Amino acid sequence: MSALNVTDQVLTRQTEQVAQQALAESEERLRFALEAAQLGVWNLDPVTNLINWDNRSKGLFGIADNQPYTYEQAVQFIHPDDRAGVDEAVHKAMDPQHDGTYDMTYRTVGASDGVVRWVRFMGRGYFNASGQVYRFAGIAQNVTDQIMARQHIEESQRQLLDSFEQAPVGIALLHSDPQLTFRMVNPFYAQLVGRTPEELAGKPLLEALPELQGQGFDELLRNVIETGEAYVAHEMSARVVRNDRLETIYVDLSYHPQRGIQGGTDPAGAAPNAVTGILVVATDVTQQVNARQRIEASERRFRQLIEDAPVAIALYMGPDLVIEYSNERMQKLWGKGEYVNGMLLHEALPELDGQPFIELLNEVYRTGVPYHASKDRADLVVDGKLSSFYFNFTYEPLRDENGQIYAILNVATDVSEQVLAQQQVEASETRYRELSLELDERVQQRTHELNEINKELERSNRNLEQFAYVASHDLQEPLRKIQSFGDILKNQYADQLGPGADFINRMQSAATRMSILIKDLLLFSRLSTRQEPALPVDLNRIAARVLDDLSLTIEETGAQVTIGSLPTVLGDGSQLGQLFQNLLTNAIKFRRPNTAPHINIRSERVALRDLPAHLKPARQADWYECIRVTDNGIGFENKYTDRIFQVFQRLHGKHEFAGTGIGLAICEKVALNHGGAITARSQPGEGATFLVYLPALG
Repeated sequence: MSALNVTDQVLTRQTEQVAQQALAESEERLRFALEAAQLGVWNLDPVTNLINWDNRSKGLFGIADNQPYTYEQAVQFIHPDDRAGVDEAVHKAMDPQHDGTYDMTYRTVGASDGVVRWVRFMGRGYFNASGQVYRFAGIAQNVTDQIMARQHIEESQRQLLDSFEQAPVGIALLHSDPQLTFRMVNPFYAQLVGRTPEELAGKPLLEALPELQGQGFDELLRNVIETGEAYVAHEMSARVVRNDRLETIYVDLSYHPQRGIQGGTDPAGAAPNAVTGILVVATDVTQQVNARQRIEASERRFRQLIEDAPVAIALYMGPDLVIEYSNERMQKLWGKGEYVNGMLLHEALPELDGQPFIELLNEVYRTGVPYHASKDRADLVVDGKLSSFYFNFTYEPLRDENGQIYAILNVATDVSEQVLAQQQVEASETRYRELSLELDERVQQRTHELNEINKELERSNRNLEQFAYVASHDLQEPLRKIQSFGDILKNQYADQLGPGADFINRMQSAATRMSILIKDLLLFSRLSTRQEPALPVDLNRIAARVLDDLSLTIEETGAQVTIGSLPTVLGDGSQLGQLFQNLLTNAIKFRRPNTAPHINIRSERVALRDLPAHLKPARQADWYECIRVTDNGIGFENKYTDRIFQVFQRLHGKHEFAGTGIGLAICEKVALNHGGAITARSQPGEGATFLVYLPALG
């Protein structure tokens, strides 16, 4: 061997050693990079179908041993929901018809630990010149933390969007652009302004809601944008178009500025920390405001009625008996002025200490039983002097919608002159009775005076009972003028009224309701003061006439009315017709939603001993005709049976069911006028049965 050949061999070995060392260093750097990136490597041999993978890749499948695994074995550790997709992607990567790339994120179920992991396997298939795949290899990574974090963010975003969409208040987000464009609107806000979310989103404020022009809302929004200060208002009125008409609503409203990103710019290019939008939050308080306004108006009418009453009236609030209001007549009886309103009764009238009145009021407040007194003595300080006076008075407990007593109404009439005169007459009678017969004529004269005084006292009491009737009758005339003037305004000035026509309609509607109430009061009063001679009345004819009067209502509601054979009773046909009409009207009115009323009227004769124990007919008879009126309506709790027959007592709000609260009181008055009685049985949701007992004829 020549020296040259030896030299060549030495150089060749040195070159190979350098190359191997460089390869080893390159592999070491690759392993370090993969380790730093927490990546595993894998290789699938298409010929043997065996997978050659490092410990990190095996760990992603929960494999702790060093046994060789085929592709089919490894696939079994992929989550069942992801297995088909992974298998399809692998076959595509090893198919020369595709580009060979492979990138799949899926779940594995650990072979040894059962832990579910999110993994990402990336690689490609390598093909020879004939298109055969000879290698399928790549890298693997554990992406569980990233996937879980992304899912958490997506869930948070979904919950936030759901909260926005389902919020029970109106929420809207507006751009800070000059047009104040809606960005987002939740359904409640859209419903509040009479639109759909799609009709608002992406549109300028005054284009989407042109009726807001001139109401000042756009100026308030621009001020929030300019100042960066939030705006909050309570019970703010707004006129919006809902149900094709302009309505006034009331809202608790707040405008909150939304700012750009601190230290950077908003995606829209806004300056750092600039107002980029406004969050609008609106709570509908229309019902509360309208209810309060109605209550305030009712209180004003009540106070005016008390002030104009021809008797002394005072209202004591709460168990402490605070004088909420007293009219001028009561203040005059007390010898006091208007300053007593708002004071405790025992402080305003300290002279009542030692007299029974405070204790009587406490008893009425505690038991709920009214107290009536006739010619009772009270010692009061009037004009600086303690004097004795005599009064007819009542203490009437007032209850709220829950049946709780909240106040006592005191109505009084000064009968001091009559009582003193009566006392003088009685004293005279006693004195004169001991005199000789010569004084008999004078005694008779004084007795006659006493009788006249008693008659005057009785007339005074009757006038008091008829006060409601007279007041109601006098109120009809102004109501008719309100309705007539309203018609004139609508007929002659309709073009000039504009939206004001709606207020006239409301005014006339309110006047109509008041007129109905007054008519019912008059009817109730007449039942007490007017009585026609009793004649035989065929209730079959009465019922038929009432059905004819109510035919339109029966047709509109789909009511089915079944009437059995009814008896003939002694009475007033007009009053009995009113009784049947009120009972049928109630049965139709208080029907269940989406359910046609079914009403059955039948009768039976019952003996006095078989009447309900609590029932006390106005006239005792051996037999009674029991008229049963049964319906399938909403019903009521039996504990309210007595209450429903009282004047103005209602179990439901005026907005749920129309009416004056007098109808059943009229029914009871008619039954009493005919010597009978009325009662009812019911359960909520199971309908009601009204039972009218009238003395049987013959």
